Amino acid sequence: MKHVLLSAALLGAATAAQAQVGAGTWLLSGQASYSQTKQESTIVPGNSQQAEVNKVSQAVIMPLAGYFVTDNLLIGVRGGYEGQRQTSPQYAVSVINGNYTYRKVGEAVSKINALTIGPAARYYYFLGTQAAFYGELSAGYAKRSSEDPISNPYPPGPSDPIRTEANGMYGYLAPGFTFFPVPSLGLELSLQGLNYQHLKIEAKDTPYKSTLSSFEAGVKLQDLRLGLSWYVGRK
Repeated sequence: MKHVLLSAALLGAATAAQAQVGAGTWLLSGQASYSQTKQESTIVPGNSQQAEVNKVSQAVIMPLAGYFVTDNLLIGVRGGYEGQRQTSPQYAVSVINGNYTYRKVGEAVSKINALTIGPAARYYYFLGTQAAFYGELSAGYAKRSSEDPISNPYPPGPSDPIRTEANGMYGYLAPGFTFFPVPSLGLELSLQGLNYQHLKIEAKDTPYKSTLSSFEAGVKLQDLRLGLSWYVGRK
């Protein structure tokens, strides 16, 4: 009986020893997400109706490189890119005998591009030998540019867009899950988590300036991100 208990204890210890990412391991990782939404409404030109559809698409790419300074604790650098594009129908308005009529003349396009980079820390908590939850903390520099059209129905069509530039800082705390089909390869699933930004905004060719502080909790289905990670040197 003692031999059985000793064998079980040794087996448990060996399993626990494997269920970690050891100090000295390097990590190269990337996460990505994509979403698209449509919003449909109606306008009433005279006695007819026309559907009006606004489309918003968003893509996110987030690379990470780091080094495990102790077992399960990573220190590294996190980068990020986010691109967003929104299209909306544009209509020319005319008045005939007191009746308003609308004629579609094109689409207005709004664009947002954002970049982030900063130090990051990640800690893993293993469930067995092939799965682990982790928490990641990152903060650093943020830059964003946007382009918004100005509606101009007289004459119909868009005029020159308003362009803005923003610079500041970001910080976030996000949960994630990693599955290891082999020790050196991880399949990641994470949420956007808690996200804070503080930006100073300037509109080009205008005296307009403002400050934006935002806090978001990204825990919805559209906030899920898929990732692939390579643990260099892990056995």
